[in-house]
Amino acid sequence: MIRINQMKLNIEHTSDDFERKILKTLCIKKEELQGFQIRKQSIDARKKPVLYYVYSVDVQVRDEAKVKKTVKNNQIQFQVKPDSYHFEVKGTKELTHRPEQVLPDCSVVICSLRTDISQFFWNAEPM
Repeated sequence: MIRINQMKLNIEHTSDDFERKILKTLCIKKEELQGFQIRKQSIDARKKPVLYYVYSVDVQVRDEAKVKKTVKNNQIQFQVKPDSYHFEVKGTKELTHRPEQVLPDCSVVICSLRTDISQFFWNAEPM
């Protein structure tokens, strides 16, 4: 599998334009392309009147070794593993009510700040 990153296309592109851009980037013919899947789509709006879609695409081709020899582009990754994300399971106990958050007493914090400030004030040297 091959991943093409930072593939930029105009906002009003068609699926034919998308496929043509993949073929041009990989320097292959249409018959060699087996399929592709869009992994990420974002908008490039840095030049406001003209907007672009920026894609990351996973591509399957017939002969990956041939493409690897011919293409020298740092935006292309070869032998990409499919992304999979699993959420961690935390806690097994069923909660009956919302947990409470225990906050420190504000008066204790203020008192400790006052003693630090007063010590600094009384120990300071006159200018």
